[in-house]
Amino acid sequence: EYMGGTAACHAMLEAVFASLPERQEELWTAMAPEDFFIAGLHQASQERHLLIAPVFAYECSTAQVRSILNRLGQQPEGSAAFLRELNRLRRYDINELHRLLVFIQTWMEGAEAGMVRQVQFQWKRNITGNRPSITIDPESGFSGDLENHIVTLIRYGKCKELRQYFNETLFSRHSEGASGLINVRQMRRYMIGANMYMSRVAAAEGVDLHLISEYVDVFGERIENTSALSDFNHLFLEFSLRYTQMVADLTSLSSKSLLANQVNRYVQSHLYESIRLEDIARELKYSKTYVSAEFKKTTGSTVTDFILRSKVREACYLLEQQMMPVFEISEALGFYDASYFIHVFKKFTDCTPGRFADRYQGLRALHVIENKDGI
Repeated sequence: EYMGGTAACHAMLEAVFASLPERQEELWTAMAPEDFFIAGLHQASQERHLLIAPVFAYECSTAQVRSILNRLGQQPEGSAAFLRELNRLRRYDINELHRLLVFIQTWMEGAEAGMVRQVQFQWKRNITGNRPSITIDPESGFSGDLENHIVTLIRYGKCKELRQYFNETLFSRHSEGASGLINVRQMRRYMIGANMYMSRVAAAEGVDLHLISEYVDVFGERIENTSALSDFNHLFLEFSLRYTQMVADLTSLSSKSLLANQVNRYVQSHLYESIRLEDIARELKYSKTYVSAEFKKTTGSTVTDFILRSKVREACYLLEQQMMPVFEISEALGFYDASYFIHVFKKFTDCTPGRFADRYQGLRALHVIENKDGI
């Protein structure tokens, strides 16, 4: 993929080309130290090479861009433009990238493609520091601020926030600060514990136990087969995100009604605004009466109750994160005054926002996970 525009883009492609090994597999993928994919296709019969780079599995962060610029020996002043260039590229996960390579090879050769192999990639240019790693102590078990934050994101199905947390916080930490990362065996033991613990968090939120067991086994096998410390970074993100998505799927509105699902999408994307039935009806181009009746018939809930329940769930997340005081949460979520917000919050949780926050902090100190009243 060609990225035109900035000098950093050209320099990056040149650096990737210069760092490729002389002997290449027919189809291959690799992971750069800055956590983006590189993929290649080698047609030996025609001595032709195809390189796809860079490929990001999720939105590129400022920390990644600065690391790449540092790698290229360029100043960070142009990082904003470089970041925009990179985030214009389509994102793929590793499975999608494999399918793309197989498709291209099959199309070009007119025959079934071979296996995609994972290879090691090392820059030939120096960079200050080492590959970003997750700063954890494998001997300490799954506990502490890092894990508590991830657990909260799982419990509320916050997939976007989880990706951002890994991308901007965990993947930006350098391995020289990770004194607990002694060897692969210790890291593997930590990952097995983290996989089991996160699966229990998802189960506590009501995710099907049979489905969870299948993923525990799948990720457990992958953990056992991982042999490089740096590879645990993305595996950790992958199973954290899988359990988070399972909770998100469970808590999202599931209805065969197209209109009900459209209402849900509107509400979830406007949580931080004052949402009125009139606004939803206007957006969907239906009458208020029809939207209200159809939603009630297919979900058993009124539109108003669904809006308020969704806002209260978001408020619970904000309270657990200690992001802002109650009156600011009330204002941010579009309530006309704090007293009404407290009344609504108590209606759905049987306690005030203040009591909820105090109770959660107490539970957090004891490392207890609790399903909050079905919200």
